[in-house]
Amino acid sequence: MHSNLITALYVGFLIIFSVLFSSESFGKSDTHLALGVGDGLPGNRVFDIERDHLGFMWIATGQGLARFDGANTVRFFAHKTPNTSQSTRVRDLLFDSQNRLWAVGDQGVGVLGAKSERFEQIEPSQPHPQLNAYSVFESSDGIVWVGARSGLYQFVQNQLNPLTLMLDGRLITPQVLSITEVEQSKMMLATDSGIMLVDTNTLRVEYLLQENGQPTFADKVWRLNNGSIWLSIHGYGLATYEPNERKLDMRYIDENEFDTVGYVFDIQESGSKLYAASLNTGLLTLSNGKVEVSNGLPPLLSLYQDQQVKAYGTYSEGVSLLSANHNAIKNRAFTHPSETEQYEINDVIIADESIWLADQLAGVCRYSLEGDFQRCLDTEDLSAQAMAVSPSKHVWISLYKSLVKVEPQSLTVVQQFDFEKYNIPDAIYSIAIQDEQTIWLSHSFDGLTRLNPHTKLIERFHSGNSGLLSDEIHSLVLHKNLLWVATSNGLQAFDVSTQRFELKTELGEGVSNAVYDLFLSPTDFLFVQTESGLRALDLKTQSWKPLPDKLNKLTNTSIVFDETGYAWFASSFGVMGWSPDSSDSKVRYFDKGDGLFTQGYLGSAGTVFERQLVFIAPDGMTLLGPDKLGFSDAMPKVSEFELTFANGQSKRYFHQENLLALPYEHASMRFVLANNNFTSVSKQQFRYKLEGVANTWVDLGKSRVLMIPKLAHGQYNLLLQSTDSDGNWSQNISGFSFTIKTPWYATVWAYCVYALSAILMLYIVYQIRIAALKRIQTALETEVAEQTREISKQNKLLTEKSEALAQAQAQRTLLLKTLSHELMTPVSLIQGPAEQLNRAQQPDERSKMANIVISNAKRLKVLIEQLMRVSNLNQESQLPIVSPTQSLTSFNLSQICLEQIAAFGPMAEQSDITLNTNVEDDIHVLARPDQLEQCVSNLLSNAIKYSAVGKTVSLTLSLQGDETEPRCILQVQDEGVGIEPSELDAIFTPEYRTDTGKRQNVGLGIGLSVVKAITDELNGSIDVVSSLGKGSEFSLAFNALPAISGSENEALVSSSRHDLSDKTVLIVDDTPDMLTLLSSIFEHDYKVEVAVDGAQGLEVAKAQLPDLIISDVMMPKLDGFGLLSRIKQDPLTAHIPVILLTANLNEQRELEGLSRQADDYITKPFSVQALELKVRNVFSHYAANAARWHARIEQRDKKAADSLPMLPKFEFKDEPHIYDFLDKLDGVIHERYQNPDITVSELAKEMALSERQLHRKLTAIISMGANEYLRTYRLYQAITPLLHGKSVAVVSELVGFNSASYFSACFKKQYGMTAKSYVQKQRDKHQLKL
Repeated sequence: MHSNLITALYVGFLIIFSVLFSSESFGKSDTHLALGVGDGLPGNRVFDIERDHLGFMWIATGQGLARFDGANTVRFFAHKTPNTSQSTRVRDLLFDSQNRLWAVGDQGVGVLGAKSERFEQIEPSQPHPQLNAYSVFESSDGIVWVGARSGLYQFVQNQLNPLTLMLDGRLITPQVLSITEVEQSKMMLATDSGIMLVDTNTLRVEYLLQENGQPTFADKVWRLNNGSIWLSIHGYGLATYEPNERKLDMRYIDENEFDTVGYVFDIQESGSKLYAASLNTGLLTLSNGKVEVSNGLPPLLSLYQDQQVKAYGTYSEGVSLLSANHNAIKNRAFTHPSETEQYEINDVIIADESIWLADQLAGVCRYSLEGDFQRCLDTEDLSAQAMAVSPSKHVWISLYKSLVKVEPQSLTVVQQFDFEKYNIPDAIYSIAIQDEQTIWLSHSFDGLTRLNPHTKLIERFHSGNSGLLSDEIHSLVLHKNLLWVATSNGLQAFDVSTQRFELKTELGEGVSNAVYDLFLSPTDFLFVQTESGLRALDLKTQSWKPLPDKLNKLTNTSIVFDETGYAWFASSFGVMGWSPDSSDSKVRYFDKGDGLFTQGYLGSAGTVFERQLVFIAPDGMTLLGPDKLGFSDAMPKVSEFELTFANGQSKRYFHQENLLALPYEHASMRFVLANNNFTSVSKQQFRYKLEGVANTWVDLGKSRVLMIPKLAHGQYNLLLQSTDSDGNWSQNISGFSFTIKTPWYATVWAYCVYALSAILMLYIVYQIRIAALKRIQTALETEVAEQTREISKQNKLLTEKSEALAQAQAQRTLLLKTLSHELMTPVSLIQGPAEQLNRAQQPDERSKMANIVISNAKRLKVLIEQLMRVSNLNQESQLPIVSPTQSLTSFNLSQICLEQIAAFGPMAEQSDITLNTNVEDDIHVLARPDQLEQCVSNLLSNAIKYSAVGKTVSLTLSLQGDETEPRCILQVQDEGVGIEPSELDAIFTPEYRTDTGKRQNVGLGIGLSVVKAITDELNGSIDVVSSLGKGSEFSLAFNALPAISGSENEALVSSSRHDLSDKTVLIVDDTPDMLTLLSSIFEHDYKVEVAVDGAQGLEVAKAQLPDLIISDVMMPKLDGFGLLSRIKQDPLTAHIPVILLTANLNEQRELEGLSRQADDYITKPFSVQALELKVRNVFSHYAANAARWHARIEQRDKKAADSLPMLPKFEFKDEPHIYDFLDKLDGVIHERYQNPDITVSELAKEMALSERQLHRKLTAIISMGANEYLRTYRLYQAITPLLHGKSVAVVSELVGFNSASYFSACFKKQYGMTAKSYVQKQRDKHQLKL
């Protein structure tokens, strides 16, 4: 019995031992695909493996059931998916004739239908506490049998019925471990009490007895495809059963009981060989009584094999998978000795039925054709680069220092050429043997060498003595009389018959970049490896052959050919095969999934021998038998389908090829795709076409997940296409059809309801419409009558408005005529007197004519301003012609009144009107420029225009109120036509004209509105008293400034008219007459410089540093605004004030000029006196600023005795242009102030200025000369050494003074005390500790 305790302990020890010591070798294998817990398996102990009709692999483990689709694993076990298999430990699997999956284990029996999504738990017909099943089997009559701890069960009519067996007239229920069918109606059971033969009709059993009459025991029984019945007898071996002879035949016996065949759990038949899964030694190969152990696999429990895949279920390491191509591939690691334990293979050849390797680090070593290491060439030179076999079968080898000829069998050197002795360059990368007397050698940097081994004659070819394109030669190939040469500058051929290099027409020219390797096929195709890819030259047709896309981009490739010329390409991507003689562009592709090395293969390191290919990888070699490579067409499938709903829930399907009535409420669907040919996953690609959405194929690449958003209801068919085992697109197309249910609101019955509802609604609407139309008809009749009355009324209003518009147009036309007349009068009075000025000789007459010109020019300016107000009437902001940004200034209203009386004198004389004046002296009012002139001129102009001939116009200006709040009253009285009382409130409205003015065609209706606007702005008031036919009186009241005494006034005048002859004014204007006028105005009081445009003005300003710039705005090259910006942005000129002149009265232009820091903005025409006054005001303002800035420095010097002094620049942090200039100047002085011979001209040169510019700049900003500033800086630098106790003499010399006495005098003048007193005072104050 197998219950022996010692045997059990021994078995356990063997299991543990095999797990510990076999996993290492299995883990190192790179030719198996391993599936474990980390890949999704529930457990690593695999009891059984099966594939279903769809190609999916099912794996039974000790922790549950899993399904593998070739790439992804899905788990099925109780505590995760209660609706699937209820077995935690699944021991056996069965796909029956109906494609149902049976899974049996600890928790009973579960069945998964062919298109079912859940396992159905099969309960025994008789209650049983727990069905612990061991095996499941389907007999030839279609009945499923289950072997369990509690006996044998039969599945009939959807019921699992327990069977009671009869042995020698008594009923038994043995523990059934394994089941198989011996013959029709007879089964074999492996039970705990021995092997039983059961008659399925009568359920009678008999034991299979040994020769001694004792029952035979076995753990597993199988019936193979050839009909043979095998039994696994643990601890003994494998036996077969012969039904006819009714006896066992021990075929394989384990001499060590549990070493090999004594511990088999599964067997598989493959041709004449039998494979067994041993729990101790892994995979066993049984043939003709011999047992062969396969290396690289751990202890096994189960086996599976079909035409596409081999699967090995292990005891503790999951499943090991091998594709069919693994049989064609053998990977062998390098084992030859290497001092660095690293390998760098340069070349490989087949010689003497052995594989020869040229190793850069270990020399030349030889392996058998099975990949087993034999021996290495015994030489001191352990660096081999290239090899070639001569016609005499000798091997020529290029070493680091010599070229040797080796006898292949004995591996001895028979001839040697030392490079240094024979003057042969080293670094030989390729050897081409023409015959026994001619050997060609290529050098990395030294061209070609031709060697005659017999005569030892050496001939050198390089770019200097031949037509060789380059001295960098990478590869050589001989074909007939041509030696093809791969150079760094392209492909070249050497005609060995003519002894010269030739470019074979366009063939050589077709490859102009670097060529690294050449490969010649038996069918005369020359493959050229360039830096950009591969090319193929057909030497028979002398033409280039197109290569498939997979090949033409390959670099660093090894190419070998079989005897038919079929080409094999090995690179870092794997191995590819292609026939250059065929027009087929399909390329066979194999990678790590087929058993190749994962890191790829080296270039120029491949060879072939009798249909066996040899390719070199970084760590080993691959022996590839092309004849053994299989082919599996693609089998694309939907492995998993998941439907996701809007609430986040989802539903998954695993075993469907079509689905009907999917809910419309889905949010998205996910398809997991699989290719069930189980070839290399890494090279599988997919594409799909969803019929019902689009009729085009969409490539997914290597992605296996397809996401599709919500679809409309209807029928769809998902077509799938994938690549076959060669990596090419297969023509096999599989489909997955599904239907999205129609929502209730889109069904036929719903549309019927919609139609009936629509008809009913139309009828109701029709009835409602009829009633509404009747109401509308009644309302329309009423509306028509009302609209008729309204139209009549609107017609009447339209007629009135048309008449008013025509009247307004007539008034506008009359207004323009009046304006033309008004403009022509002052123009005439300017032109005539100007002509008289040329002829007049008497001063009085010339003065009279000049006054007339001035008066009418001012009148013309007023008219133009009024014209602009008419043109901008809708823009209220245009009424005040002066920008509100201009500051208020004190103006002498008394003088303005007298000037206006004088100006309007000639106009009054023409109409014989007497002007009476009563003006108090020196009444000053705060206003903006020209505002008071506009008020007085408009009132006088209206009074004269509306007065009859011979009448009187009076102007009175008086001062009222006390001295603290004086108020002036300006009154203008005429004896004209007067104003209607009803029009008194409207006369200040822009463009309003009284009826009298319209009849007389006088005025524009603008003047009084301007007067009103100015008065309101100056916080004044305006009153009017008028009597029709007697005249009008206008009174203006303004706040006056306190009276200025005579002495103060004289002082003010004298201060405003101080000597300015040293000031320079730069005038910039592109009009010569304006330049002449402005120059004549200012040349008596100032030094005048002129410029004809902004660019010239900028140059003059930087060169001369004028005290004031007066510039026109509209100029070529650089306008006034550009000039203003350049002046203010340059630290050298930023202090210069700028006044802009323009004929443009636009307020926005004035605001732009002021925003750019213009000091004033004056419009043309301008008053000469006003311009002169503004210039004086600007000079006074800047003089006051300069005095204030200088006072800061003087005040600082006065306080220097009480506090430590500062440099002048720190007083001007609020004036950036001054601070930046002084800071730059301080930096220049600081580097030179200790030199007593430094001059102002040297400082100016360092500042990129002239001496005059520096002096004018400092004088302008701080009223201090350059010498004085240098002296001030030196005195500042003297403070620190004085406070630290240095003597005056030392300090004076230290800071650049020539004498100590001069230093003391300057110090006392600067700080008001001697240096010694200053230091003592500072010490007393701050208690310095020196």
